[in-house]
Amino acid sequence: MRVLRRKTTKENLKDEGNVGLTPTDFLTGAKNSNSTNNEIKKQVELFQGGSSGPRLNLSGMKISSLPHTITSCAVLVKELDLSSNSIVNLPQLKPFIFLEVLRLDANHISALNSRIMSCLTSVRELYLSENLLKEIPPEIRLLVRLQKLVANHNQIKNIPKEIGACPQLVEIHLEGNQLNASNSIPAEISSCKDLEVLNVSSSLLQSLPAEVCKLAKLKTLRVENNSLTELPSSIGKCNKLVQVDVSGNQLTDLPLTIGFCADLQELKVQSNDWSV
Repeated sequence: MRVLRRKTTKENLKDEGNVGLTPTDFLTGAKNSNSTNNEIKKQVELFQGGSSGPRLNLSGMKISSLPHTITSCAVLVKELDLSSNSIVNLPQLKPFIFLEVLRLDANHISALNSRIMSCLTSVRELYLSENLLKEIPPEIRLLVRLQKLVANHNQIKNIPKEIGACPQLVEIHLEGNQLNASNSIPAEISSCKDLEVLNVSSSLLQSLPAEVCKLAKLKTLRVENNSLTELPSSIGKCNKLVQVDVSGNQLTDLPLTIGFCADLQELKVQSNDWSV
């Protein structure tokens, strides 16, 4: 007669596909989850109590989605920090109708959902650095109040022409991307009349369009560590320039018109092909 033996908990876990996990592992996971929930609750209470101002800080919580517990105070949040988490998809932010600053740095976001982008019309500062983004979607045009876009160290291949529909943009930071296409910076960028900072350094950039020279308020131009062989001859039209970094390219000379930039205080040109 065959004697049936009750399986141990560890064996049951193995049968369920949890190979190598023990009851202790599950208890530890539950403990970590409870710890995260408690920390989220603490941050929400701090926010509701007014001690953190209009900023809700959920950075480094190891969360992969937006906790439902925070929706009750969403309408009061002006700055939401979700950086350094495990978020893969842009969270649903419709309840955050007065959100002005959104931090999503250091997550695992590979795409920006166009439907959710339409809920960010009040956002003035958007931080997306250190994700897996391959593009900035055309829906960026919906962020009509956007003043600062920071998406350093992604895999972005071009700036969409719709960037020109963001008339209040003051700063664009796209350092460490893959802007190696011929039209990676569109002519429409000239419509960003208030732009003061353009940083596309270390992004495989091969050319800088002449339309950049129509940015009359531009103060900082950072294009270092790219593959530029020349700068637009009309660069002198950017006569508000204070800082220019073109180091680490393949330039053989500089346009004479750069002498018209009377406010220029810092010009970095090292590591180019001046000897040619």
